[in-house]
Amino acid sequence: MTADLFHYGHANFLRQCREVGAARALAQGRGSAMIHLLVGVHSDADVIEFKRTPVMSMEERMKGAEQCKFVDQVIGDAPLVTDEAFFAKWKVDSVMHGDDCPDEQYSVAVKMGIYDKVPYTKGISTSNLIKRIAKANATKV
Repeated sequence: MTADLFHYGHANFLRQCREVGAARALAQGRGSAMIHLLVGVHSDADVIEFKRTPVMSMEERMKGAEQCKFVDQVIGDAPLVTDEAFFAKWKVDSVMHGDDCPDEQYSVAVKMGIYDKVPYTKGISTSNLIKRIAKANATKV
């Protein structure tokens, strides 16, 4: 994830990831206590390439995600496109993304049957917050 200007939409996404992961673990007979929510945060360069320049550095974005009570571990420099080697290295058995994104960058996870989408939290986004901040500050100049 990008996790820029960490907000309640991010926390809601991570809560849903934990719930879907718990349901998947139960369905596989592993028990929901086996959930370890690993959050990958993309590098600044990758975010600039696919989205926009982040307001916060990767290290700041990682620290924000680490504070979320639903998260067990955060790793930096998470690749935009993941592969089986990445999943093996981090012992990933489930990959999740919000339903606001096409599946192409997760094609390996889709093929492996470990990909799920969770609903995007409506009414909040980092891009919207940036616009609101700019508008609020424009009126004070």
